[in-house]
Amino acid sequence: MTVPELRASIVDAPTQELIIKIRGKCTLSFEPPAAGAEGAPDPVATFLGAARSHMLNRSSVAPWLSDAQLLFQAADPANLERSYRLKLQNIDAGALRVLANLALAHIPDLVEMHTATFAEVANPPPIDVSRVPYPQAFGPAPFQVDYEMPGRSSRERFFQLAFAGGPTDAQLQTIYSALEIWSQVPLMGGYAADGMMPWQSSVGAEPAFLLDKTTVEQAFPDLFLCDDDCYAGVVNWAQALHRSGCPLTSIVLR
Repeated sequence: MTVPELRASIVDAPTQELIIKIRGKCTLSFEPPAAGAEGAPDPVATFLGAARSHMLNRSSVAPWLSDAQLLFQAADPANLERSYRLKLQNIDAGALRVLANLALAHIPDLVEMHTATFAEVANPPPIDVSRVPYPQAFGPAPFQVDYEMPGRSSRERFFQLAFAGGPTDAQLQTIYSALEIWSQVPLMGGYAADGMMPWQSSVGAEPAFLLDKTTVEQAFPDLFLCDDDCYAGVVNWAQALHRSGCPLTSIVLR
């Protein structure tokens, strides 16, 4: 197998516009992430779903102050290329490692990423997109976060969200939809552990469900081949959910 080439020239800036190009046969099958989609989930769309859900914010900034916008996209089937331009606001530098992983996991010929414009800082530092740490959780969270690395890290994993009151049906649908968006990121190789290639990384997520009247659980019984930093996305999103009027009392991460 030919290893994909990554070319990146990116800075660490609170606000920036980013240009991404992906070249290879895999681009012909990209589709927006959706249940039952026949093609491969578009890696940029997968990233945008998580970023817009306040899962990839800078750890020094409240999750609900982060955002990502798609400014432009184009497909060039003749040259096997997809192009995108994004505007990122308070998205963590480590989230760009997640984005690169999502693209590389499809094993294209080439992934190019570069900062087109930036704002709010002068001479922002460059980042090594293949080594920058993954995003961490904003804190302190307004609820208890109970994290413990289990003895078996690659399977039989789960997390539980405990709510102050039973979520309504509408709130549950919001929760389930958000967790589906989140689970697509580690599923598609976004959080490859150190020493692991993105196309070797994935999870086997069961659908989230109501364990009891105040607890939602999502489990990974058979496969969890990714970095545990992926859980930071759940904690960040949950803080935004808490603030929106669906208060939590705790998150258990195992």
